[in-house]
Amino acid sequence: MSAYNLGSLSYLLTRIAMRCSSLRLVCLLVVVFTAPVHALMQGSAPGFSTCIAFVNQLCDQSLTSIDLGPATVNIGAFATLNITNPGTAPLVINYSFSSPDFAFGLAQTLPPNPLTIQPGTTVKTFVVFLPTATGHSTAQFISNDNAPGSPHIIPLSGTGVTVPPNDFAVMLDPVGPSTITLTAGATTKFPVYVLEGKGINVSAGGAIQCSGGPPGSTCALDQTVFPAFAGQERFIVSVSVPAKTGSLRGFPLLWEGLAGLPALVLMYRRRRYPGSVPLVVVLLLACGMVSCGGSSSSSPPITVTAGVNGASHDLIVLVTLQ
Repeated sequence: MSAYNLGSLSYLLTRIAMRCSSLRLVCLLVVVFTAPVHALMQGSAPGFSTCIAFVNQLCDQSLTSIDLGPATVNIGAFATLNITNPGTAPLVINYSFSSPDFAFGLAQTLPPNPLTIQPGTTVKTFVVFLPTATGHSTAQFISNDNAPGSPHIIPLSGTGVTVPPNDFAVMLDPVGPSTITLTAGATTKFPVYVLEGKGINVSAGGAIQCSGGPPGSTCALDQTVFPAFAGQERFIVSVSVPAKTGSLRGFPLLWEGLAGLPALVLMYRRRRYPGSVPLVVVLLLACGMVSCGGSSSSSPPITVTAGVNGASHDLIVLVTLQ
């Protein structure tokens, strides 16, 4: 029974109950019958929930936007979008995209418009970014639906880039930072992209690895091969840097000792130069900051090497350590 029919029936029964005060038994029956109808009406509602995943990566419900990063002009990139109805009534969606560079793709999974999702079920589709020119693009996926909070909007973004034919490219996101900041005692993650040009399939026999970084650090990738056919391969680089030990470049207590020598000399001569005491304090503080690494410093870069069909390209990622 549709929500409209239930509403009409509920209204009719309520009106009857108000007018039949002289028929106590009938009124009682009407009230008893009407209560479950109201409960059904109030307890049935659709829900709207999304889950976003990039190629060969887990779906993440915490993501509220889709940044498809760089994509080759006229080849593109895509991400998975799962739309779930956690409610107890059918979810009806009328959707649109605010830019022609973005759309639902892959004909075999193209959802109808309007789209109906039954309670407790999920529709899996793909958001495709197909740039026709170089440069950064932004858009919105807009869902006008019957769930609370409608319209539901997902921000979209991506950057069109040019890759030579029969070649491929390895790059960071052009609109992201060009230098990665690493933190001692922590693991820093950032994406790296491999894009194919026209006439080449990067997922046919492709592999990737990373190396370099600060002394003692480790560099790893979430995957080392190109497992899926796609014009864009997105990899997550993880760089783990050991914690600082209060030394500089592996020489424990070296700078503390060097700081102490002039301090002792100045303290010894303090009777002849009373004003040297503040200078001693400043010198100790400065040497302490140097010995503890109190500010960011340059570090050996990270090298990401991707190979496809016997050819390879390197991406040099500049890093700073704090």
